[in-house]
Amino acid sequence: MRRAPKPKTGKKVAYKLIDATTATGAAMYARLEEELARDHHADVQSASFALAWCTSWKPDVDGRVVLGKCRRSSELDREFHRYDFVILLNQAWWYDLGVTDQMRVAILDHELCHAAPAIDERTGEQKLDERGRRLWRMRKHDLEEFVGVAHRHGTYKRDVELFYRALREAAVGGFVSCGACNRHGFIELEGNRMQRCECWQVWQSRVDGAESKVAVAS
Repeated sequence: MRRAPKPKTGKKVAYKLIDATTATGAAMYARLEEELARDHHADVQSASFALAWCTSWKPDVDGRVVLGKCRRSSELDREFHRYDFVILLNQAWWYDLGVTDQMRVAILDHELCHAAPAIDERTGEQKLDERGRRLWRMRKHDLEEFVGVAHRHGTYKRDVELFYRALREAAVGGFVSCGACNRHGFIELEGNRMQRCECWQVWQSRVDGAESKVAVAS
């Protein structure tokens, strides 16, 4: 018996612009604007960003999946829309019950960090096109490394060391002097001798505790 042919379906659309006029879209754009307004994104606050879903990202052979991607608009793109950048978000991940608001804000922060102004080396000013529009570029990650290499060799490179310091300070906060010691946590004694302040020792114990938890978790 001859099988009936399967009904043809259209090709699945992998991208969808997030509509800022919907309740969901308005909340997401408000979250984006709140993050963009922070001082660490001051260099791209004049840029225009769009948000869009991507539904096609799947885990790669190593089990990693893309959560977001920032894409700079090309000259041709800018002829059709006003956006300087489009931030693509993994829709399945965004709506996953295990994903917190803090994680969502972090991915927006991450993608905004990829956006940067194109600077003229001679003038130090942002480049403009012949229509007076600002020009932009994509910023690369600060760190590219394998976990195994870091485990075996530690902070052997400057970028790895800076990344480690940032993670440590995010876990326990940077050291802040109590006022009786200097900014490095030292108290000056007679005879040019130095002594660690009690406030520094308390902070260091917190650092050691955070690092021991990381070691156990790994």
